[in-house]
Order: sequence, then structure tokens, then C-alpha cells
Amino acid sequence: MKALAKGICGGHLVLDVEDVVRVEGDIVLLLAEGKYVRLTKEGNMGICFWRDEMSNKYRHWVHLSAEGVKELGHIFKDGIVPVKCFLSAQATLGDKEQIKAKIYLIDLKQLTEEQVDLCCEYAGSLQGVPGCVVKRDICRSGELPIREKQVSGSGTSDVSIFL
Repeated sequence: MKALAKGICGGHLVLDVEDVVRVEGDIVLLLAEGKYVRLTKEGNMGICFWRDEMSNKYRHWVHLSAEGVKELGHIFKDGIVPVKCFLSAQATLGDKEQIKAKIYLIDLKQLTEEQVDLCCEYAGSLQGVPGCVVKRDICRSGELPIREKQVSGSGTSDVSIFL
């Protein structure tokens, strides 16, 4: 895919973009040979070196933060969680105590049965209910959230989102 980018000095350049990811709120255009352009919140642009191999495995994914690895690392051993969308959303969590939080929805279709069971056990432990109750609920809704605080960055291989 070709992308037209405005350079720091006001000029324009054409980039051959292989992939697009989001890291810590910035948009990152992944280029050939492991180079990338990071578009920061301030609008700065620079060419650096970095590449994420998840673009070949999942459509959308998140990277676990240190807290996320501590809580979910036994389920997602590589620190990567497939999600339905690489952008977070605001949600109200919990039945008893209503907690507003930014979340990502885990793409359950990309998980193994063991990972689904472990996620349900973890979520059940937070709510004080058995994992089978959580599993029944997520089978009904098809949704299982992961909190934004458990995530350090997200990515997508769907470049068309930015067109």
C-alpha cells in the first residue's frame, strides 16, 4: 500500500506501507526492512527501526503490560492477546459494583479451548464466581474484556482502517 505523508519540514513523501499498528496512543506505519514511521500525538514524524511479527498471525492484537503479564501471562505466554478491534472502548464492568473502564474485547475465536477456560477462571476469580458461570455468560454474549491497564500497546494488520 502506498501512503502519502507530510514530512517534518512541510514537504511530502510517498511511503510503501506494509502494516499499521498503534503503540502507546501513537499510530505507527510499518515499512519495508523493519523501518517504521511513528506519528505521535504532537504530529511529529520520524523514521525508526522496529517490526512486530504479530501482523502475520492476528488481524488485531494487544501487547500485555507488566501488570497484564503478571495477571494473564500464564494464559498468553508470548504476551500477545488477539482482540476484535485494536482500539479500546469505554465499558461498565461487573454486576455488583459497576466499574467504568477502557477495555479491548478478546477475540475468542483465536484462542484455544484451554485459553478460554483459563480466561474464564481468571475472570471468575475477580467476580467471586466459578469459571463455568463466566464461560456460560461469554458463550452467550461472545465477549470477554481485557482492561486497558493490562495492555501496553495494540496493533492491526488491517491497513484499510486508515484509508
